[in-house]
Amino acid sequence: MFTTGLLVLTSSLGQLAPQLQQLLTSAARCVSGRLYVQLLPGQQSLAAAAALPAYRPLLYWDVVCRLYAESARACPQLDVRVLVSHLKRRQLRAQTAAAVDVLLLERPCAGAEQFAAGQVSRRGHHLQTIALQTGEPLTAETAGLCAAPDELPDRWLGAQAEPDNALAADAVYDKVALGGTFDGIHNGHKVLLTAGLMRCRQELTVGVTDGQMNNKKTLKELMAPCLERVQLVTDLLADLDCTVRPRVVPITDPLGPTATEADLQLLVVSEETRRGAQMVADERRRRQLPPMDVYTVPLLAAPDRQTAEEPKISSSTLRMRRLGTARRPRLGVPRRAGGPYVIGLTGSAASGKSSVARRLAGLGAHVIDCDKLGHAAYAPDTPCHAQLRQLFGEDIVAADGRIDRQRLGAHVFGDPAALRRLTDCVWPEIARLAERRLAALGAGQVAVLDAAVLLEAGWDAQLCDEVWVALVPRDEALRRAVRRDGISEQAAARRLDAQMSNEERVAAATVVISTLWEPEVTQQQVERAWSQLRADLGHDLEHLDDGA
Repeated sequence: MFTTGLLVLTSSLGQLAPQLQQLLTSAARCVSGRLYVQLLPGQQSLAAAAALPAYRPLLYWDVVCRLYAESARACPQLDVRVLVSHLKRRQLRAQTAAAVDVLLLERPCAGAEQFAAGQVSRRGHHLQTIALQTGEPLTAETAGLCAAPDELPDRWLGAQAEPDNALAADAVYDKVALGGTFDGIHNGHKVLLTAGLMRCRQELTVGVTDGQMNNKKTLKELMAPCLERVQLVTDLLADLDCTVRPRVVPITDPLGPTATEADLQLLVVSEETRRGAQMVADERRRRQLPPMDVYTVPLLAAPDRQTAEEPKISSSTLRMRRLGTARRPRLGVPRRAGGPYVIGLTGSAASGKSSVARRLAGLGAHVIDCDKLGHAAYAPDTPCHAQLRQLFGEDIVAADGRIDRQRLGAHVFGDPAALRRLTDCVWPEIARLAERRLAALGAGQVAVLDAAVLLEAGWDAQLCDEVWVALVPRDEALRRAVRRDGISEQAAARRLDAQMSNEERVAAATVVISTLWEPEVTQQQVERAWSQLRADLGHDLEHLDDGA
């Protein structure tokens, strides 16, 4: 198995379509990481003297879309990248940012050894070359066994992205623009970006959404920072087509540079963002800027869509699929020798944290409810009870001798110093009670410390081996709090605003679980997280019963 490969496709474009799935599946048996694809349609020989036909974007467009669509189905684990620059330059040799480990040929082809000798391998040696039709290393005997190429068709016949105006079929522009979130580059992004590259001669401007533009994105808390996404897009564009200058910029409004830059000539959009093209046209007309031609590219259907996921390949789906998976490596052993492995479970008010705790208990975890420990800390005849009376006065004591938490709340509401005195008193006592519960559990067991203030109290570092976060959008938490607690929306908003943000919690999380969708979706996430935890901890959890 090789890390990076270059797949060279030499059949005529008309012959390629029915072979793509099989070819990509075969390539995935050889390559585990990045797979570059180089289209050399109708080439009998890979000798340096050969040349490609005149560059026509529409000629290659459909097979490029098919390559990305088929690879999403046949080899979703691979980072497939269809190269463009050699098509424009009409050259056999393609440049790649990453050195390749293996050259994969669709079929035996003359000149393959010479072609391979010109590629740079990761180890600095000549590349091993494999013909996928046979699966065997290429030899001198098989190198010349190449079928005669068919004539290149006038255009690839198939589903085409159509221009929204009088765009010429093979028009190429100096300045092209497009935009998107580009969170976790997927094949849908590659189709959009490749469309821009194939229609571009000089500079491709790409707007990457930032700030309030991401507020309504599903699981926006899991999105990569904007500058990280900008860099990923920049690197990808340079890798696919070195003839175009990439200009990738953050944007905080839907129009971005297209609203103000007169020299932009073509706007590339997807089927779901076509309305944005009209907004751009209206704004440019208002500013008396030249109109932009518009090219609309297709969306790729999600090949293995699951419950609650979008029908298209999307960043939202990728983020959903990261729920219930480890976001960082585990140490693999509990911090307490001979003790349980401790998960700290936290989340905002109305995040569904308690339902996640119940599901974990159903899988065999021992749940420690820190809210109940807080009630125990307020009990009469405890050091914490006496200290609270001393700090806040006897009026906080109810008739039965217990601390009246409502009266106590009135003392600290809106007074950060008083709240700090309260937490400095209560949080250490809750931690002491939790320690006592944990000490009663043995090796090979998993404890869940269910605590809304886990991170604020520092219990994640003091008591836990990792942190799990229950997550819902703020608007959903607001609706749930109003419905569950019978309070006003304003009161619920104040409660949420006083807490740590979702983004801060996610930053500390090893695992994130969202209760936004149907209960069975939450259960799937919890079971996925539990199974991965067991696998990562290995023999330490062998005796746990999943049905406990």
